Amino acid sequence: MTVPRNRGNMSTGHIRIAELAKEDKGRKFYSIAHLLTEEALYEAFGSLRKDASVGVDRVTYAGYEVDARENIQKLHDRMKNGQYRAQPLRRVYIEPVPKVGDPAPTRRGRDFFLSKSGENHEKGQK
Repeated sequence: MTVPRNRGNMSTGHIRIAELAKEDKGRKFYSIAHLLTEEALYEAFGSLRKDASVGVDRVTYAGYEVDARENIQKLHDRMKNGQYRAQPLRRVYIEPVPKVGDPAPTRRGRDFFLSKSGENHEKGQK
């Protein structure tokens, strides 16, 4: 079950980070590892989608869950020691499947611009 984040279930450190991020959208946080406790990591793990696809490390939720406490403790130790490096992201474009009754796909970018200019030309506008 995913638990939504709110002030009631966030630590004061996490609340302060959220406030700073909202105040300055361009702010960069170089290290928040000191705020990430094992309990916070375990809570975050529990909020993940259990049916999500496998990541670039080829680890599934079920595979990580087998020794979750030990895995999270090792992860936390690596973070504290500065040995943890995040894996690169794998980006995959998934073509949306139109549903029955959905309107026709909308045009974007150049196609939209060209179609609009054609409509204006037909109406006698420049």
